Amino acid sequence: MIYQKTETIQDFQNRIIELEKYANDDGISVSTNSKNEFWQFIYNSDFKFKKDALFLTDNCNLRAVWSDSNNHLGLEFLGNSTIHFVIFTDGYSTVKSGVDSQNNIVGIIKLYGLESLCAF
Repeated sequence: MIYQKTETIQDFQNRIIELEKYANDDGISVSTNSKNEFWQFIYNSDFKFKKDALFLTDNCNLRAVWSDSNNHLGLEFLGNSTIHFVIFTDGYSTVKSGVDSQNNIVGIIKLYGLESLCAF
């Protein structure tokens, strides 16, 4: 399914509300820094993101994941303009992982040719 940017943003908002409810039920909360970092990434990037899987990590950060049969891109939003990335390419045989600034993440996604995985 192809989403327009506004539909995708609404899906992200709904998912974050859902995650916040689950976290609250468990007596924890979604990291405000992580949530802010996620929204900065979505709004400041030149991509029109596809709907993804959005999770809450054990340390209360948001993690976005895009995958297909050959590739995987995972981004954990750490706050303070930093994002932890995990990339699998070439049928999951090549792995790259690290932490970089929000400003560099789009370049890393492009470097590994994963634009079409997460955006249209």
